[in-house]
Amino acid sequence: MKKSVVESRGVWFAYEEEYILEEITLSLEENDFAALVGPNGGGKTTFVKLLTGLLSPAKGDLSVFGISPQKAGPRIGYVPQFSGFDPDFPITVLDVTLQGIFHKNLLGPSWKKEYLKKAEEIMEKLEIVSLGKKRFSDLSGGQKQRTLLARALISSPELLILDEPTSSVDISVEEDIYDLLKEMNKQMTILLVTHDMAFVSSYVNKVICLNRRSACHRLDEVADDSEGFSPYGHKVTQIRHQCGL
Repeated sequence: MKKSVVESRGVWFAYEEEYILEEITLSLEENDFAALVGPNGGGKTTFVKLLTGLLSPAKGDLSVFGISPQKAGPRIGYVPQFSGFDPDFPITVLDVTLQGIFHKNLLGPSWKKEYLKKAEEIMEKLEIVSLGKKRFSDLSGGQKQRTLLARALISSPELLILDEPTSSVDISVEEDIYDLLKEMNKQMTILLVTHDMAFVSSYVNKVICLNRRSACHRLDEVADDSEGFSPYGHKVTQIRHQCGL
């Protein structure tokens, strides 16, 4: 029997007095590869912040690995859609990768050899080891995404969350990244925030539709046809039954 990774039961969240999420109930198990889809403003980013412990629910229960998201933090890897690095700040690919290690006593020159070795192994796997000394701001879109992925993976996460990881890359790079994620899915659970359900449908096994409320579907409930419901309000990839979102 697979172990539970994420359990959300009746979760509500509000900014000030306006509820952004209502009655969010869903679950992810180990080795799930789930796509989180929905319109802009539907609550996807807010839900990711809840999962990573940056926000707390107003009501309901949310756990990751059976504990609070805040306590589960070291077991979660996160790849943002956009990097927050100042383009004038001379941070290297190796520096970015090493940022992903959770250890309060590790700073700059004090990186231990074991962590440097692990960073090199991850960068080698992601085919960016030759870029180690290159400035992050000088990289292509695909190289930046691989570097941010290396930062998330160096801590050996059990849950990997990615927010539109291929939004700034061309389709050939996009396919390479998803093939890599599919391989990594053998060792971890993956939650992918995406607008391109048609493309990722060959990789995921679950689809979570989120537009203030949620509906979770197995892949065999999703079809690329004209019937059913699209959370975007127009045809993208359709759900065979009404979500009510």
